[in-house]
Amino acid sequence: MAVLAACLLAVPGADARVAAPRPARPARTGTESDIEELRAALDTATADVQRLADDVFVAAARSAHLRRAMDALAETQDAARGALDDRIRSLYMRGRGDPIARFVARLNNPDHDFMARRVGLASLRTDAELVAGVTSESAAVVALRAQAQSLHLDLVARAQPVLAAQERARVLLALAEQAAATDLAVKAEIAARRAALDSVSRSLSLAVAPAVTTRGRRAAAAEAPVVALIEQHCCAGLPPGFRATGRVITGLASWYGPGFVGNPTATGAPYDPERLTAAMLGVPLGTVVRVTTSDGLAVVVLVNDRGPYVDGRIIDLSRAGSRQLGFSGIKKVTVEILESV
Repeated sequence: MAVLAACLLAVPGADARVAAPRPARPARTGTESDIEELRAALDTATADVQRLADDVFVAAARSAHLRRAMDALAETQDAARGALDDRIRSLYMRGRGDPIARFVARLNNPDHDFMARRVGLASLRTDAELVAGVTSESAAVVALRAQAQSLHLDLVARAQPVLAAQERARVLLALAEQAAATDLAVKAEIAARRAALDSVSRSLSLAVAPAVTTRGRRAAAAEAPVVALIEQHCCAGLPPGFRATGRVITGLASWYGPGFVGNPTATGAPYDPERLTAAMLGVPLGTVVRVTTSDGLAVVVLVNDRGPYVDGRIIDLSRAGSRQLGFSGIKKVTVEILESV
């Protein structure tokens, strides 16, 4: 109970909007008493999550006009980027060098301005207009970007307490799960609470996102069923429909979370640190991989972003992924590529 006491001391405030209903219980055993304490702490933690998230949603709504303008700009640039991507793929398939490898290795700018600087113009001279379409900006666009960046930074700052409250709530959920290992009713309650937290997390990622394009919405919709399948079977070996390939990479895993929430991933979908996704180089976007540690922990994730950009590191997990593997810094892992059956 020492861990439980430490968790309880760390959780302030109270409300009950996200809390699941509590069934009445007769005289309690020691384990049931522990669960009741955890329920009370969870009520507090989940209420904190909702209250803090509401502040972010209100702030985002106040700047709806700016968000709409940024969405329109993002749509225009997304179309230009899509045309350039199509051209790069065409050149790649025709064997004219490997332009993708040249710029993916330096993929470190969230606005993707790298496409003009890194794409290897020697092999794309005839496509100068496509490159210009991605990078050209008028004074009005520059000013709009500055306003949007300021809004984004403010929303990200407001999101930090929400993410911290989420972290506390999820720690408490894990403790409750351990305390009620054989109680199906309590396990169902825990699942409902976790689903409520997941819903807040998804809404938060959209609210904080600088702009969500049609491409981003499509990517998020396409990834959702795969991620849901992975999360449903994350602790039970390989998800249905996938098999191991035997292709493995060994190195260091890191994680990225609070400062990136809402940012567009490489597929365009807003980054949600509570989804089982990851960033990798050298594998196609949409690849599903199994990450295993030397102490036997494992998690399956969907690669929808590019990174990490530190020597020796082979994968950047979401916070949810690193939590499954029990680390909050870096850890040596083996990554195995999976394929659909």
